[in-house]
Amino acid sequence: MHAFGVRVVVMEQTGKDDQQELVENLIAITTAFSARIYGKRGGKKVAATVRQAMATLAQEGVPE
Repeated sequence: MHAFGVRVVVMEQTGKDDQQELVENLIAITTAFSARIYGKRGGKKVAATVRQAMATLAQEGVPE
């Protein structure tokens, strides 16, 4: 970035690992597309269902 005179500043550093960040990104993508298909209320229901499924898998120790 130095060649372009640009400086990158990280504003938010989280302690998330790569897998947690990937799961959050997939949930966000699912929510966005579901909201487009089913409307905003339907998207929230789908996202809640996905979160519940992920929590159930995590409790059962099933690898993601």
